[in-house]
Amino acid sequence: MNTPIAHIESLDYEGRGVARVDGKTIFIDGGLPGEQVTYRTLRRKANYEIAEVSKVLKLSNLRTTPECKHFGVCGGCAIQHLDVTGQVAAKQRMLELVNNLQETFASRIQKLDWMSDETKRQALEKLNAFTKKIAYPD
Repeated sequence: MNTPIAHIESLDYEGRGVARVDGKTIFIDGGLPGEQVTYRTLRRKANYEIAEVSKVLKLSNLRTTPECKHFGVCGGCAIQHLDVTGQVAAKQRMLELVNNLQETFASRIQKLDWMSDETKRQALEKLNAFTKKIAYPD
């Protein structure tokens, strides 16, 4: 059986490498942008797969040795194998995405003619609390 090979293009919001193989998106745990890896599929869906790195064939210049001795076990430090500059950039992209989504939804809520001003206020309050929780988890 051939071992699949993928080129990691970017990171998703959970810190998994994102690759496209034969038009299908593959989310690969342990992969970093710029790396070429072999991977093992853990879950296969019609439009995407969840996988893990089997072997890194070409290392990213962003890869570093994780400081946490539990890296890869508990999931609390999902991107410690990414250098600090890369971690900051990835987190900044996620914050920008969350803020853009929040602005889009807030704008749409404001335009709902059938919704009372009080209901809009409540919806916006919940939206703000939700996006704050995503952007700044406890």
